[in-house]
Amino acid sequence: MKRTFAYVSAALTFCLLMLALSLPATTRTVKAADINEKCNDCLARIAAHYNQCVATFGELDPRCGEASNRETIICYRNFCEQ
Repeated sequence: MKRTFAYVSAALTFCLLMLALSLPATTRTVKAADINEKCNDCLARIAAHYNQCVATFGELDPRCGEASNRETIICYRNFCEQ
């Protein structure tokens, strides 16, 4: 009786493990509108940072343009070109 219970228990455990591993993984789809909104939000933030920098340091200071370019590249890489 003990040996039969061990075999049944092992078979049940194996079946449950195979069932758990064969279930499809849940995936969350991202809508295009969400990505587009994130892109627009990111670009708006960059524009605000640039305007703030220009107001502080002046239009001829290269720091503002360089920072804006770096942030724009990051925005396009992370959100706009998805």
